[in-house]
Amino acid sequence: SQLSKLVKDSNDLVAMLGDKDQLPSWVQAKVTKAADYLGAVKQYLEYERLGASPMHEGKLARGRLMKLAGIKIL
Repeated sequence: SQLSKLVKDSNDLVAMLGDKDQLPSWVQAKVTKAADYLGAVKQYLEYERLGASPMHEGKLARGRLMKLAGIKIL
């Protein structure tokens, strides 16, 4: 599945990189974006399954996911 591939690729990257390795800014930006998307999906699923937002101050995980996906929230 896609999640299994994501875990494998993440583990491979961790093994390839040392603590002091510096990635080019464009590579770091892609890693940051991937982490944001994955976090948004996790929060969305937590919200859907628990029926309550895991985010503070009334922010809905679903809204964050939609924003990251480029969907306007009315």
